[in-house]
Amino acid sequence: MDLTTYDVTDAPYAKPGDRLELIGPGHDADAMAVEAGTNGYEILTSLGRRYSRVYTGK
Repeated sequence: MDLTTYDVTDAPYAKPGDRLELIGPGHDADAMAVEAGTNGYEILTSLGRRYSRVYTGK
């Protein structure tokens, strides 16, 4: 089981039940990797099979 906590203090319109997009058009895997101190490949390959993926674009 995974458990992650996100601080939504700076997101005044966030409410219970809203979705949180971690990787998407406004925040790609490389941006997430920089924040995590790794690289985009590591972010994408460590997701596992339990997560939903939607491939769009290129």
